[in-house]
Amino acid sequence: DPPVAHAPPSWYSESRVYGQMAPRSEENRAYERSLDLKFDWWLFNQQWEPWYGMFDYGDGKMYYFRDQWYGWENNEPATDFMWWLQFMRTGERSYYLTGEAQSRHSMDVDNIHWPTGPEYRGDTNPALDFFESREEPGPTPYLGMGRRHARQQWTALLSAHVWVPGWIASYYLSGSHRALDVAKTTGDYYLRRIFGDHGLTGRRLYLSVWNLTELWDATKDPAYAEELHDRVDRMLQLQREQGGNLTMDRYGYSQPYVARGLTKYLQMTGDEDVRRALTRHARWVRDNPPLNHEMESYLATISTLMAGYRVSDEPSFFQEAVRRAQVLKMDPLEEPVSATSTQKSLAEAIEAASRLPKGRDGRPAIWRSIGGLRVFGWTHMYHLPWLMQAINENGEPAVETSPLPPGY
Repeated sequence: DPPVAHAPPSWYSESRVYGQMAPRSEENRAYERSLDLKFDWWLFNQQWEPWYGMFDYGDGKMYYFRDQWYGWENNEPATDFMWWLQFMRTGERSYYLTGEAQSRHSMDVDNIHWPTGPEYRGDTNPALDFFESREEPGPTPYLGMGRRHARQQWTALLSAHVWVPGWIASYYLSGSHRALDVAKTTGDYYLRRIFGDHGLTGRRLYLSVWNLTELWDATKDPAYAEELHDRVDRMLQLQREQGGNLTMDRYGYSQPYVARGLTKYLQMTGDEDVRRALTRHARWVRDNPPLNHEMESYLATISTLMAGYRVSDEPSFFQEAVRRAQVLKMDPLEEPVSATSTQKSLAEAIEAASRLPKGRDGRPAIWRSIGGLRVFGWTHMYHLPWLMQAINENGEPAVETSPLPPGY
C-alpha cells in the first residue's frame, strides 16, 4: 500500500497530455457534484455488494434496476481511464487506487493476452530449444482484443471493445510497465488487421484511432504511427461521404473516441485536414444531434462540440455544449453519502438530485445517475472536465431554450 504521488491538479491540465481540463473546484459545483456522486456511488457499491474476488476485483457492474445490479462493465468505455482522470483533477488517493485496480483487472482479465505463442531467445538456451519452439502452438489470433460488457468476465469477445487510454495513464502515473506492454499487444493486434475491412469501419475505426494515438504518444513507434495515419485518413474520407459527419448514425455515442483521438492526433501532427474535420463534425452534431442511443448519443456530442470549439474558436459550439450539459447538473443530496447509508436510500437520494431525463419508451433509462460507469463515460466524464475549463475561462453563457431535443 505505497504512498501516492500527485502534482497540483493544474499541472496535469497545463501539460496538455489530456487537453485543457479543469481541476475540481467549488466554482462549478452543480457539474462537479454529478461527477463526485457517481464515483462515490461506485465506491459505495464496491463495499455493499461487494465487488471483490480474484478475477472480479477492480471491475464494477453496469445497470442498477429494482435494487439489483446486472452485468460486469469489462472496462467499457475505458472506465479505468475515468478514475485516472478524476485522480489527476483531485489528487484523491481512493481514485488512484481504484484506477490502478481497474487497469490491472482490465489488462489481465478483460483483455486477451494469452496464449502469446512461443518466444525463443538464444542467449543461454540450448540450440534444440529453437527447433522445439517452432513446433509449439502459435498465439491466439485475437491477442490484444477485448471483451464487451457481460454477465461474466470471459463470455463476450468483440472487436470493437478494447481500451488503451487507461493503461497508458497507468503507465504514466504509476510507472506500470505491464500496462505499456499490454497496450502494445493491442497496438500489434491493430497492425495485423485480422478482420480485414470490417475492422476499419464504424466504432471499431473510431476507437482504434483513439487507442493508437495514445499508444503512439507513449512509444513514438513508427509502426503505430503509420497504422494511425492510414486510419485517420479513412475517417476523413468517410466524413466526406457522410456530408460532414465523422461518425455513422448507428454509433452516435462514440463521439468521445473521435474527440479524444483526433484532438491529440492534431496536437501531435498539426494536420490541418484534421482541424477542418473536427470543425465540420462539430457543426454537424450542433445542427443534427444524434439520438440513435437517445441520451447516450445526444450528450456524447458535448465532447465533439468542445473539440470543435478548441480548434476553431467558434462560440456557437461552446454555447451549444453548455446548453446540452444543463441536464448533467445535480442538486445537493438530501442524504449525504455516509457509513450509515443503505444502498436503497442512497439510490433514491441520488435520483432525487439528478436532472437527467427519462427515456422516451417508459422504461428505466440506462443513463440514470444510479447506473454504473459504462454510460457515464459517454454522458459525463469525457466532456465535463473540458467544458468546465472553458467555463472557467469565459464564464457560463446564458441558456434560453430547453437543453433537450423534442420528445423528452
